[in-house]
Amino acid sequence: MSLEYNGVKFYGKNDFGIGNELEKAESIILNFDKNFHYTDINAILELNNIVLLYDTGIRLTVWKDSDYLKRKKTINLMIPVIGKFFSNIKEDNFLDYISKVSMIYIDDFWSLFVRFKVYERIDSSVFMSYLRMPGVCLYNILQYKKLVDYYDYSVAIALRESDEAARILVLTYLKKTSVRYYLPNSLKPTEFEKIFQNYIDSNQANPNVLELIAYAQSTGLCPISDKLRLNAIRRNSEMWEENKHDSVCSEFGICIGFKDQDELVKYDKNKTDLQIFYDVKWFEKFLDYPTIMNNFINVFEMVDRYCRCNLVSLKYKITPIDSIFTVNGINFYNKGTWFDSMTMTSNMQIQMYYQFLIAKNINIEDVFKWFFEHYLSEEFSVQGFFYNPSSPTTTYIEKCRNISSEMEGILKQFRMYVRDGEINRELFEMSSEHIIIKTVPSLIENKYAYASDGSFSDELFLLFSDQTLLSSIDRINTTYSTLYELLSNEEVFYSDFKSNQKVSIDWLIKQGDLEVNDNEIIKLVKPKIYILDDLYKHEVISIYKLNDYKRVIDPLIESGKLYVKDTLFTKPEIDYLNYELNKREFSNGLDLRNKYSHATYPRDVKKQQEDYTELIKIMIFIIIKINDEFCTKSNVI
Repeated sequence: MSLEYNGVKFYGKNDFGIGNELEKAESIILNFDKNFHYTDINAILELNNIVLLYDTGIRLTVWKDSDYLKRKKTINLMIPVIGKFFSNIKEDNFLDYISKVSMIYIDDFWSLFVRFKVYERIDSSVFMSYLRMPGVCLYNILQYKKLVDYYDYSVAIALRESDEAARILVLTYLKKTSVRYYLPNSLKPTEFEKIFQNYIDSNQANPNVLELIAYAQSTGLCPISDKLRLNAIRRNSEMWEENKHDSVCSEFGICIGFKDQDELVKYDKNKTDLQIFYDVKWFEKFLDYPTIMNNFINVFEMVDRYCRCNLVSLKYKITPIDSIFTVNGINFYNKGTWFDSMTMTSNMQIQMYYQFLIAKNINIEDVFKWFFEHYLSEEFSVQGFFYNPSSPTTTYIEKCRNISSEMEGILKQFRMYVRDGEINRELFEMSSEHIIIKTVPSLIENKYAYASDGSFSDELFLLFSDQTLLSSIDRINTTYSTLYELLSNEEVFYSDFKSNQKVSIDWLIKQGDLEVNDNEIIKLVKPKIYILDDLYKHEVISIYKLNDYKRVIDPLIESGKLYVKDTLFTKPEIDYLNYELNKREFSNGLDLRNKYSHATYPRDVKKQQEDYTELIKIMIFIIIKINDEFCTKSNVI
């Protein structure tokens, strides 16, 4: 493979350097001769990249319409020249051509190789010779299904012989990736176990790949045994232990406690630590059950003002650094440093308050019992809910097992109440149906709204993502992350945007998100932009709490940009609960409910205590959501 060729390269429509590539292509376009006899394959591949650049419709600002049309006419003459060149690639010259392809054009070569069906002229024995050449990258070939299907047997042999086979299987079946890979039918799933085990035993094993294998979900397409998972976990632990002295770690500490202070909550943050202290006088003064529950809302802020859980993982909170260093499998719950820090903080809050209440002879599960059996009855005349608390003196195993069972029972009771308007104990006892979290209904109509896929998602992306080209203009030196941030802080004129940026700006104006005033200043359309910002950040809006924005939200629903769901939990909350309680959706889930009901819990008492803390937190959150339902319903009535 040739490494030296400084040619025009198309990296995608949103590439920051697309203008530079258009300028680089100028001399080639202006001097193009369709009758020229090309012998350098990289020159042909460069022509193909120039065609791709012009397919975007992006122009240099110095061009007039006549300039662009003249160039576009020349571009159209390049396509048959490319096709003619590839029609001359045959068995006797294939290896020579492929060996001379520049690294930057290898993907383009295979794309055109498939497009012009060159493979039909290359025997499998010749292709096998190529696959066994040093430095051949199987990843490029495996992106083309027609290529893999045509050379099925040869590609299967190459995979069996390759040190990259396990990584390729991981990318195909276990890891979230924007690239799709195709495997030959001749490589059977029964062979995967040996490939994975050989990788685990090898010196090439990588901790991130081992983690993907360890927490993968076994499927018919990619079966993974429990023994293989265990081997991956053990090997991963060994590697971290072996290399711990070669690592440089940066730790961030969180300290939480009670203090005699004037402020209810006091934060003290430096470069490496966060200290959170709570006024002990407040907590000692208010030991009544209603205030205890309200503390989780108003003091520990388990939910926001729209009763959405603050503990869930959200896409906009996952940073580019998280994406690089976090292992993200196909069926993994996607986490990041923000989620991990929130989990740590909330667990410390729960543990601290739990121990504080125990010292005051208050069992938090007795508070749960009061809520369901007394508060709902007295406040809303809702009868029939029941909760059986764990004994304070029992083991953590029994506490985890009991609260898991009671949690499921509460959700079943709530589901019955929503459907039937009452809780029929005899009917309840007859039901053996498992609860599916996403199906738990709501008492509230038109509760949550979500963004529909397609153009509306693109709309939110252009406004609020830090991965667009719209947040930077030459006249303003201050750096902003998003278009929303730029327009919120600066006076920006329509003329400030470049031609390729104006395509998106014009579209956002058409959608009613932006407007241009008489002075040609771009403005955010309010209050619509506030709703869109909230939706982008939280992935859901609580429309039942946004009556003042009804004139903004209703048209979005009517146009199909938003769709409505009436469930107890939001989708991010459903994902979070499934991650915590089971492995129905996420193979890296904590599985708290199932491992205690099926006796696969850890023997470590400290870990059992941590699990119980998690389960208490979830039960508190469920109570907050149910309470919000009845409070809202009561106010509506």
